[in-house]
Amino acid sequence: MAQSLHRRNGAFYLRRRIAGYPQKSAHMMVSLAFNNKTQSLYLLSRLEMEYQKMLDSFVTLHPPMPKNLARCYLKLSLHQP
Repeated sequence: MAQSLHRRNGAFYLRRRIAGYPQKSAHMMVSLAFNNKTQSLYLLSRLEMEYQKMLDSFVTLHPPMPKNLARCYLKLSLHQP
């Protein structure tokens, strides 16, 4: 899980590969809006569960899930209690 956590300009980001896309273009970055690693790891664990639920629900989707759809879904998950 921590391998998905990246830091850029002092802020932490979720970086994930999107299944079904070529290796070089398949990564998306979502800001976790925290500078604190502990808070970021907690939020990352929640987002990883949401991401897996999202992938499981789209398992039969062809062509692959649009990158913007995955990014929007995770951003909305950030704002839910």
